[in-house]
Amino acid sequence: MNTSSFACFFPSIPETGAYLDSAAKTLTCRAALEAQSRFYAELDCNVERGIYTRSAKAEEEVRSAREAVAALVGVPAERLAFFPSTTAAINTVALGCPWREGQRVVTTNLEHHSNFLPWLALRRRGVVVDVLQSGPDGYLDPAAMSRAAEGAALVAFTHASNVTGAVQDLAGLSRAAAEAGAMVVVDGAQAMSHAPVDLAGLPVDAYAFSGHKCFGPTGTGAMYVSERMLAILSPPVLGGGSARHSSPEGFEPVDDPPLKSLEPGTANIAGILGFGAAAAFRAGLDQSRVEGWMDELIRSFLERLADLRRVTLFGPASASRRLPVFSIAVEGLSPHVLALRLDQEFGLMTRSGTHCAPTLWESLYGRSRGGTRISLHIYNGVEDVDLLARALARISGSV
Repeated sequence: MNTSSFACFFPSIPETGAYLDSAAKTLTCRAALEAQSRFYAELDCNVERGIYTRSAKAEEEVRSAREAVAALVGVPAERLAFFPSTTAAINTVALGCPWREGQRVVTTNLEHHSNFLPWLALRRRGVVVDVLQSGPDGYLDPAAMSRAAEGAALVAFTHASNVTGAVQDLAGLSRAAAEAGAMVVVDGAQAMSHAPVDLAGLPVDAYAFSGHKCFGPTGTGAMYVSERMLAILSPPVLGGGSARHSSPEGFEPVDDPPLKSLEPGTANIAGILGFGAAAAFRAGLDQSRVEGWMDELIRSFLERLADLRRVTLFGPASASRRLPVFSIAVEGLSPHVLALRLDQEFGLMTRSGTHCAPTLWESLYGRSRGGTRISLHIYNGVEDVDLLARALARISGSV
């Protein structure tokens, strides 16, 4: 029996074993599934292309979804653009800024490839890209950020690690970078579903996140974009909806609503409605209950892990300032073999490898093959942790 009071909202919870890969994709809540199904069953049309009633209804639902997703990060709906993913959103900034040779960008050793490779690629255009190193505990220091950001055009960092679960000081880091004169881009994909983010009053110029890591469907993402960031962006992708007027001589870009230029072509309408429903679902949860349950799962796992001598934890050993995301290794087993055994022998679904963050693994732990990641969420129960602990004890004892 699942001991989580949130489990009833997620129809795809496995009957046996446990889903422990929420850092890759959270399970989809029932509200998101129903919103997508309802769109295809009742509307099933395009938006911003027709003047008929059904299309107008679909447009209104997309507006409502945008408001719900924007509310998750505490920003006005007109400052939020939809994208296919966090990856697409961050690339839009990297490719759309008017870079000059010699300008400098700062990213960090903790980044997922989605917030790392787009910046490294700018070196081909003569941009200097520096990589700020975290402390050995996997946390970034605002004072070090302030020094690194001096003279930089832009700083990009993650809000929470998809490898260690470490939650960074968003306010301190963003203010340090902004006070040094840099624009600030944040990868919020891993943090979003665990706690509300309030960007109001923070000097963040772009905050990107994904629907599939916030109880919504795959193929959906969103990004808050500040006025000053939008003012310098040239959309790297153009198409339907990008121009107010065009002719063989040129075109006039669309600018109303302000971020419309970042959403060319036909949108993933059903996905956006599912994302909006997931955002409304998340906003309706009692945050104190969510935090209490997450804390229970984190403490339970760390306590059980302390009894397993041949299992190594990579990342914070404390329950504070972290998500229920844990990367481990069992002495004598490769990450992939451990993940396979957890799945085949116990029905435990985990993720093995470097988790698209090889620089983190190499710089902090000297491991080129990474580890095996366990990531829990609100629908997991303490019995999942118990099963995992028993599985790790048996596997580590058999090596």
